[in-house]
Formats: sequence, C-alpha cells, structure tokens
Amino acid sequence: MEYMAKLLFTLALIYYGVYEVEGSFCPAGCHCQMMGDFRILNCPPNGTFYLIQVPTPFPAKAVKLVLDNNGISVIKSNDFPKTGALLMFLSIQHNRINVIQEKAFQYLTGLQNLNLYNNQIGSPTINTFVGMIQLKNLQLSKNIILRIPCHALKDLTQLKNLKLGQNKLTAVNSCMFNGLTNLKQLDLSNNRITHIEEQAFDGLSNLQELSINNNYISKMHSDWFVGKSLVEVRMSGNPWYCNCHLWSQYLETKELVTSSSCMYDNMCIRCHIPADLRTTPIANVNASFWESCSSTDGLFGDNTLHCDSGNRNCTIKIASRGVSLNNTVPQTVMYLNLTANPMPYINRSTFRGLGNLISIQLSTNNISTIEDHAFEDQNQLVIMDLSNNALSGIGEEIFFGLTSLETLNLKENNISGAINNQTFHYLNSLSSLDLGQNEITEILECAFCNTTMQKLLLNENSITYIHTRAFKGLSDLEILNIASNQLTQMDFTQFTELTALVTIDTSDNNWKCTCKMKIQLTKMIASIYKSVSCERDYFCVKCSSPNELKGSFLHSVLLNNCTGNSTYTVTESTEHSTSGSPGVFFLQKVFVFLTIFFCSILCF
Repeated sequence: MEYMAKLLFTLALIYYGVYEVEGSFCPAGCHCQMMGDFRILNCPPNGTFYLIQVPTPFPAKAVKLVLDNNGISVIKSNDFPKTGALLMFLSIQHNRINVIQEKAFQYLTGLQNLNLYNNQIGSPTINTFVGMIQLKNLQLSKNIILRIPCHALKDLTQLKNLKLGQNKLTAVNSCMFNGLTNLKQLDLSNNRITHIEEQAFDGLSNLQELSINNNYISKMHSDWFVGKSLVEVRMSGNPWYCNCHLWSQYLETKELVTSSSCMYDNMCIRCHIPADLRTTPIANVNASFWESCSSTDGLFGDNTLHCDSGNRNCTIKIASRGVSLNNTVPQTVMYLNLTANPMPYINRSTFRGLGNLISIQLSTNNISTIEDHAFEDQNQLVIMDLSNNALSGIGEEIFFGLTSLETLNLKENNISGAINNQTFHYLNSLSSLDLGQNEITEILECAFCNTTMQKLLLNENSITYIHTRAFKGLSDLEILNIASNQLTQMDFTQFTELTALVTIDTSDNNWKCTCKMKIQLTKMIASIYKSVSCERDYFCVKCSSPNELKGSFLHSVLLNNCTGNSTYTVTESTEHSTSGSPGVFFLQKVFVFLTIFFCSILCF
C-alpha cells in the first residue's frame, strides 16, 4: 500500500508540472540530460501537448534550454530568475512571442546564444536586452520589428553576430548599433529599409560581413564602410539609382571592401534607375555614361540647384515656399530630387515643360494640395515618391497623364475615406503602390482595376471594409499587405482569382472568426497555397474573437456543424492543441486533488 501511495504521489507531481531525474526537478514535457553537474533541457511539442509559457520552476544549473515550436506568446520578467545565471544557450524559435517584458533576460548574465527566430516580436525597448553582457549571437530574424531604439543594444558589448533579417525595419539611424564594438556579422536583409544614415555603422570596427540586400535602398554612402574590417558586403536586390553620386561612392567602396564586385551576385549593385540601365551591374555600365560627372552647381535666388554636367540628375533645396520650377530646372532633367523641402502644394505650372522626367522624389515636404492635371506633361514618369507629406485626399484627376508611372509611394500622409475605382484609373502601368500609414477606411469595388498591380501595401490604416470585388482584375498581384487595420470580416474567396499571389499579410487586425470565414479561407488556401504551415504568422488569419478562438489561426481550427455564420463547436487541429484550455486545466487540478487525497488516506 505504501508503494502504491508513493507511485500515485509521483504521478501527481508529473501531471502537475515536475518530475525528478537524478535528484533534480525537470519541467513537464521536457527532456532533461545531465552533463556532469549541469543540465541540458529540450522541451519540444508532443502530440496534443505544447508549452504556452516558459516552464517553471526554472531548473538550477541549466546550461542549455530549447523551447522551439511551442505556443509561447509572452516572456515574463520572472521567467528567468537568478538561478538561470549559468544558462549559455537559449532557443525559443518558431513560437508566438509578441511580448517581452522589461528586463526579462537581466539575470541571464552568462548567456552566449539567444535564438528568437520566427516569432511576432515588435520593437524592443532599451531594457529588453539589459544585463546580457556575455551574449555573442542574437537571432531576431523573421519577426515584425519596425525599429531598434537608440541604446537598446548597449549592454551587448560582446555580441559578434546579429541577425535582423526578414523584419519590417524601414531605416537605420546613427545610434542603432552603439556599443557593438565586437560585432563581426550584421544581417539587415529582406526588410523595408529605404534610408541608412551615413554614420549608421560608425564604431563597428570589427565588422566583417554586412548584408543589406533585398531592401528598398537607392543611395549609398562610402562612409558606411570606412574604418571597418569588411570582407563581404551583400547589396543586391535594391532599387539602386545609378547617378554620378552613386558612381563616386561605388568607386570609393571598392577600395574599402574586399568583395564588393559582382564576383558573387549577392554583392552586386544593379541599376534600377535609369530605365535603360535597369538590371545592369554598375561596374558594367559603359564608361561614356559617367563622362558628364563633373558635377556643376547652379544657384537661383536663395534656393540651390545641383545638377550633373549633363543636366539629367538634379537636386533642389528650396529656401522659400513660393519657388517656381519652370524656367529654372533644365528641361533635359530626368531625375529630380525635391526631398525635404517646404513645398505646401503642387499646381499645374510646377512641373510644366519638364517632359523628360523619369523620377520625381517629393517625400518629406509639407504638400497638402495637388491640383488636378498637375502632372499632365510627365507622360514618361516611371517613379514618384510623395511619402511623408500632408495629403488628406486624392482627387480623381490628380494623376491625369501619368500613363507610364510604375511606382507610386503615398505612404505616411493623412489620406482618409474610401479608395474607389476612379482614384487611380489613369495609372494603367502602375505595378507598385504604397498607401501604408494613412487613415483610409474603405476599399471599394474595383478600386485598382485599371492598373497592372504587382505590389499593393495598405497596412497601418483604419480600414474596416474591403469590398468583395475590391481587387478584381489584379491577375499580376504578388504581394498584398492589409496588416494593422481594423478589419473584422472579409470575403477571402476573392483571392482565388489572384493567380500570381505569393504573400498576403493579414496580421494585427480584429478578425471575428466565423464558419463563413473558415469556409472561404479554406477555399483560398486550396486554390492558391495548397497548404499553410504558418511558419510566417503574417501568412495566416489570427482570430481576435470569439474568446474561445482568440489567438488561434483560423485555418488550423476545426469548426464543427459549420453552416454560414451559425453557432459552432470549437475544436483545434493538432497543429495548435488546446492543452492550455480552462477545461483541461480543471481536469488536471481534479486529478491532482484526488491523487493527493487518496495518497493521504493510504499513507496514514
């Protein structure tokens, strides 16, 4: 009887959370191995069981902890107590981490390797990585990081390898990597970076490998590479603007980087602009193209005009709000940069006579008004950047005449209301449109019908409604981003006609999951993707309601008795189990109570 009592008590401890191995507690669901006096823990998902939090109590003398492929969403400030000071390797990749509480890793002073790959981590704070003074390798790729605050990595003085690829970074500032004097490898590839400050990599004197490939970078500064130990720089897959400035910076870079040529394609700078050089490696451009690069400067009034000697590439800095460009800018100009000026409006005379323009950069002005037919002379224009201005609406005649426009950036304005079938109806050649970070509320029927859209960004708006035929006719659409809006419902069957679609980002919405949505989503997946693994969480629809589905991916949830929007019974597939549900937890407590109760009777 006493033996049975001990057996029952041991079973209770196992079910409740810990069991004993060689005199030391090992969390439930984990495999624990001894290595001398130290422990190695691996806690993989097992059938219907997966972890939803870091296991407790934290085992003393643990040197390696692997929590991959579980359902952990929050790293709490007390998950890693002082007993974790000996931990050297921690991997929590392929989970659902979206919150890391302040100073969560502060006691992991001996940690050398931290792997947080493929989670939902947003921007860290200055206290996220505090105390990690021995960290050498930090893997943060495939998250949703928008920015790294200044001094957020200040304690990581021993860091040698930092991976930030496949995030949502848009810029690299001069203080992002302060203090990382031992860094040897830096991966910033596959983000949305448009701008890197000249001093962004200052202080990284030991840097050997830099990856900035597959971003939206068009300009280069040789200062990025000065004072480094660079052996390899990967720069391919960016829309490089091949002008005299880039050519001079490229020549300086060749002297600073061992591998900066096109010996390997991932290091190659291929021109995106001008159009006649598109895809051509800058090193292969005919020497005669650069003969005009003596860079002459001209002045008009208190405003400054910089053009190359061929008057094809011009940059203007405007001192007054009322400057007129016609009769001032050479009519031969093809690439016009008006970034960061105090322009409040664009009227029909602003660009009159400049019919050779291929690219206009108008970002970071204060443009609130654009007159109808303001670009009617620019029928050769391919690229226009109107981002970070004060536009509140888009008139139906604004883009008249822009029949060759391929790329339009309207990000970070105040555009509100609905997008209808007249908004972009003149833009027959439009293939890339960025409307992110505005205040758009609705996407109406056939909103982009007359375009040849391949990339459409609608993220970070206030969209509550998307018409069932909003994306009609977009047979070439490859990338669609509707993340960070206020969507609760949408007809997913409309995507079955988008045969070229590769990526849909639906993250950070308020999806109200119903049977109808489940059925539509299933049809879409079967038609386009065949199967979905949610390796990338933005690829899937995550439910916000009802409560019993909150946090679950809709495609992995089984909704029994589904007929339209009817009531349903909830069951989860084996991809994400319900082992952490209230019902299961109640049964666990009942089991423990009964076991301990019978044990007390049998023991005494």
